[in-house]
Amino acid sequence: GKDDVQYGPGDGTVPIISASNIGGTQNFYVLNKESIHGAMLTTEGVREKIVSLIAGTTYNSNSIVTTNPALCVFKGKKVEVHSPVDLHIYDENGNHVGINSQGGFDYEMPEVQYDEIGHSKYAFLPDDEHSYSLRLVATDDGVFNFYSSSVEGSETKSISYYSDITISSSSVAQIVLNSQNNQAINFLTDNRVFFPSSILNLEQSKDSVFPISTSTIIGLFGEPGFYRSNATITLSALDPIIDGKTEEASGVLKTQYSLDGGEYLTYSTTSPIVITSEGEHSVKFYSTDRAGNNEPEQEINFVIDKTPPELIIAFNPFIKDLEFIATDTLPSIVTTTSTQPKFKWPKIPAIKFKDSDNIIAATDAAGNTIQLELKDKNRKSLMSAEIKSIKYNGQAANISKNKLAFVWQYNKNGNLSYLLQNAQSKVGFNILAVYNGSKTTLAGKDGKGFINKTLIGLNVLTLSTIKGDLNWSIKSVSLPPPIVRRR
Repeated sequence: GKDDVQYGPGDGTVPIISASNIGGTQNFYVLNKESIHGAMLTTEGVREKIVSLIAGTTYNSNSIVTTNPALCVFKGKKVEVHSPVDLHIYDENGNHVGINSQGGFDYEMPEVQYDEIGHSKYAFLPDDEHSYSLRLVATDDGVFNFYSSSVEGSETKSISYYSDITISSSSVAQIVLNSQNNQAINFLTDNRVFFPSSILNLEQSKDSVFPISTSTIIGLFGEPGFYRSNATITLSALDPIIDGKTEEASGVLKTQYSLDGGEYLTYSTTSPIVITSEGEHSVKFYSTDRAGNNEPEQEINFVIDKTPPELIIAFNPFIKDLEFIATDTLPSIVTTTSTQPKFKWPKIPAIKFKDSDNIIAATDAAGNTIQLELKDKNRKSLMSAEIKSIKYNGQAANISKNKLAFVWQYNKNGNLSYLLQNAQSKVGFNILAVYNGSKTTLAGKDGKGFINKTLIGLNVLTLSTIKGDLNWSIKSVSLPPPIVRRR
């Protein structure tokens, strides 16, 4: 996706590779740089050579005209800037190449080649008696890349690459080119100074293959994409080596990443990305090599859930037993951008649930567990249940002040005739609900005060675990008409 311009020898209009394709028994090359296309045949030395060819005489013009194309070389600096800035070129006399204040274009140095493709600007500055300076004037807020190539004998000897320089719409920078090709970019508007991000040799400058990044997430995990601990993300990258072109690999310059839609930061191998907050997370990343090739952006999505599931407990008269329901809540994502990013979150699997009579267990997608143990087995036969312990991720919760007990009876006709429900919590409630077959008596106290009332019909306590504690509510249940068996 990045355009490039390469410069080669020619007469200012026709490149040598085209001119050499004209049919004929002999090609001649003019070495005088003043011999531009329109005036080449009248240049001193060329006229004499033409006359000698026609007359069949000898004219020694080896210093001007040659039959050896290898002598057609040039020397100078190639510069290029990739948006959003305008490129202005000045010599020591103030001559200017670039856009002028009237919106036109100044071309006061004919020896300078200037080209523009899209938002990118390119120029070749011949190495002669002139010294050059550049001015970069921002046209918008954004980031730009700058390249400076040193060309000798028509070969690129070095390329200085300046990567991802941030600017505002008012930024102005000055560059004074030097023979070492390590010149600084000096910002006149905010005193920032940038030196080359990398300097490449001829072979490395041919690198056109982007690097490849890999990511690793370290943490306690459950289902794919779900972690129950802090997640540590490490990024690594390599610049591929192509068979037969091993010297062209320029090496990795940097890896950049964005967390949860935030700004891009430069990754450091000594500072892995550590994410501690629960919720859905996204990390986008890519690497850039020393030649400026950008890898296509990659993205990983995952969920951190450190919170074990909880249980809702209530007597279900239709199954004549206690019923347990596992619940799990994930915190919503907190983004750092004004618009909600469209991430591809992992699909949340259902909670794994198991009721083994006296052991009730649930496991969420991240591998967090809750295990509730009752004091006795065969609760359906005993028609009673009392809590013994609650464990989260294998660690027992303190339930010394908690109490949970159910006792129920059915008559010979199979109708519920008695239900005792007693729950006590360390947060400050003690509730006793007794159903006698027609009404429910509710007694006890909670944070609002004492409770003493009678409710018509069956009312069941709905209890929920909260980190080892309990919460309660009461719910009326409509029973089918009682079964009456007659002899």
